[in-house]
Amino acid sequence: SDLVITNKNDLTPIEEYNGVYFKRDDLFMPFEDMPISGGKVRQMISLVEDRLVEIKDHYNNTVISGVSVDSPQAVIISTVAKKYGLDCILVFGNKSIEKLKEKRPMVENAINNATRVELCNVGYQNVLDSKVRSLCEQEKPYFQIKFGINLDDNEDAIVNSVANQVENIPEDIDYIIVPCGSAIMFSGILKGIEKFNKKAKVIGIQISGINMYSTVHKILGKDIDSKHSFIVDNTYKYHKKLKCKISEGFYLDPIYESKAWDYANKFIFNDERFKGSKFLFWVVGNSLPVREKVY
Repeated sequence: SDLVITNKNDLTPIEEYNGVYFKRDDLFMPFEDMPISGGKVRQMISLVEDRLVEIKDHYNNTVISGVSVDSPQAVIISTVAKKYGLDCILVFGNKSIEKLKEKRPMVENAINNATRVELCNVGYQNVLDSKVRSLCEQEKPYFQIKFGINLDDNEDAIVNSVANQVENIPEDIDYIIVPCGSAIMFSGILKGIEKFNKKAKVIGIQISGINMYSTVHKILGKDIDSKHSFIVDNTYKYHKKLKCKISEGFYLDPIYESKAWDYANKFIFNDERFKGSKFLFWVVGNSLPVREKVY
């Protein structure tokens, strides 16, 4: 598709390939000079717009985040921050910035848009978060970006920005398949199903083998309806990349979507129980462009 969506409130299109429908949220690409895309970008823009005055006045015009080298979150955070005139501190787990950038265009893209980079010896999330806390205590308050913790004060930006995208899901779709990492998108989509009264059942596929169902429960404030399901797949380690092409020019993200798509092909599409069902695969975003080239 040549259609690129730049307004965060516009609905991204639904396209059909080989009998499966795709929610092309990867076509939300608001910035011409950095091809970050999808629901996480929308969440970050919504969050920054909601809290912009506060970040400028009370958080020293600075956002901070502890980020993984394999996650597109770093480049999303630093790019959006820069666009809104905010300083950005990224905290990575590594010994040196040179080592950090090595063979990682995505990290280089993130660092190029950041104001400052801080390092920890290891990249475990709890270590990164601890470093973020200590920087905020020792220096001055900075606004921490971590969608899991931003949930409490910014549900509209983090959850409802996703839920609203359910509006154009066709009425005759039986199942929506959603790749899950932190499971925030999955939760937002479930909220959207309720909001727009869609009949589709949602199948979340956790791509890293880590059960994040507690996040879903927290966001919804209840268990998911029994018609929906949350599958924890242990086939692939989170850091393993999988290349997957749907059609000419339409590739899936190698960390998230490709694994959920692989699972669906192996265990869902050919299952007798789903015979005759209409499926929609939710493409949350695609980090391939920023992984492969430095902008």
